[in-house]
Amino acid sequence: MGTAFSLQQSLLAVMLSLAGLGYAASFQRYRFALGWLILLWLALGLGAGPLSTGLGFGIEHDVVQVVNGWLPWNLLALALLPRIPLFSRAVIAIAVLLILQQAVPLMLDPEDLASRLTLNQWLVSWLPADVHGYLLPLEPKLLTIACLAFFIRWQKSHSASELFLFLLSCAMLMASLRPAYAYPCFLAACACMMLGVLLASHDMAFVDPLTRLKNRRALDNAMKTLSGNFAIAMLDIDHFKKVNDRFGHDFGDQVLRMVAARVRRLRLCQPYRYGGEEFCLLFRGRTLVEAKKRCEQIRQEISSRPVAMRGMGRPHRKPLKKSAYRQKVPSVKATVSIGVAHSSKHAGDAQTVVAAADKALYRAKKGGRNRVEVSR
Repeated sequence: MGTAFSLQQSLLAVMLSLAGLGYAASFQRYRFALGWLILLWLALGLGAGPLSTGLGFGIEHDVVQVVNGWLPWNLLALALLPRIPLFSRAVIAIAVLLILQQAVPLMLDPEDLASRLTLNQWLVSWLPADVHGYLLPLEPKLLTIACLAFFIRWQKSHSASELFLFLLSCAMLMASLRPAYAYPCFLAACACMMLGVLLASHDMAFVDPLTRLKNRRALDNAMKTLSGNFAIAMLDIDHFKKVNDRFGHDFGDQVLRMVAARVRRLRLCQPYRYGGEEFCLLFRGRTLVEAKKRCEQIRQEISSRPVAMRGMGRPHRKPLKKSAYRQKVPSVKATVSIGVAHSSKHAGDAQTVVAAADKALYRAKKGGRNRVEVSR
């Protein structure tokens, strides 16, 4: 699969893997951390000879062959592994298993190890000759299955970690098909994983985990770039505390996600979760009339569609007639109040526009709720 690295390549590969593993662990991204752990294990295996020689002792064993044989199985096991905490016994067991995969062959006699049949050689002697061309060598086929498993997990979860682990597996598959390009493929896998960790850490900083909208910190950064013609709307869910007190916080989270899904589909605006049950809608380059029209549109859409209480009488299979199912499930009508302000009335200062939109929101609530008010 992969060829042995030179001393310089081995040092760089180990340093990159250690840096990526530490960065992923610091952000508690366990799927990324396990991917980096496998890359570190691979770097140590492909660079075992040069690294040991540089430290003053040589290794007579063919560690590269051992690593090439275990890599597809490790990636396939990672693709099938359920979500577990980063610092847990299961992860410690995985790390110990990776160490044993390289340590145990070093305890055997090199000649005895070289004389043992590999898995491919054993399958050649056991399988009919007609299927050798389809099944052997086994490593590329296992890597292809691992790629498909990561791809399916990504399609189901939409998780960045599964996407970049899929790209890592693709890089390893390319290294398996073109062993001469093992090092460039390893660097490509490192680049994909580092990009994935950076994107994941960016989401942790700027994306609200419940609604998947950009958060208050992202809004503060966006407001620093505002200039010229823009409008800001503050949206608040009516009687949200009563919803939480009566139906529980789980249903309150459903309402928040429903409102977030509606405002995300709203054209010509950038939605943010401002905090609690309050959202901020940013309209760049739009007039006050346009902003108010969009806000009225989203207010009507939210109030016209009740929120079904999930988990109460929910069938195991998706019903063919959703309307009949909705009639059996309790639902709650949610409404919102919105206040809108425009930069032309407040000298283009973003903070002043937000304060004006907030005052308009309070007027909407005092005026009976479920309405849109414009800053005076």
